[in-house]
Amino acid sequence: MPLLATGKLGADYNFIKIYYETALEKGVSPEKIILNSEDLIYLKTLVENTSSRDLGTIIDVLSKRFIDRIDPLIAKEAIEKYLNTKIDPEVAVNMIARVIAIWCIEAGEMLGYIKLRDYFR
Repeated sequence: MPLLATGKLGADYNFIKIYYETALEKGVSPEKIILNSEDLIYLKTLVENTSSRDLGTIIDVLSKRFIDRIDPLIAKEAIEKYLNTKIDPEVAVNMIARVIAIWCIEAGEMLGYIKLRDYFR
């Protein structure tokens, strides 16, 4: 599991692991998918400034933040390798972005930026 991930929200962190490994194999830096302090500050600002208490909505908004940081061809290869099935690059990117968003929320909870008990799942 990635640093500060708890697994509480049920994300399959193998998506991140396999994306990371595939990027390294291709000679591409996978560091863009790793959470940073700006991501956590964004989460904190998001939860402070939104009236939604729907966790799915928060995940969707956060996912959009990560899409541009994921290489579509590497995502496609990684997800196909892991799931052993063909997949559209855009779908693969969205799957990985969603896992990163969930990781951000779990990390944010550990750091006190969000209380999951305040959100509907």
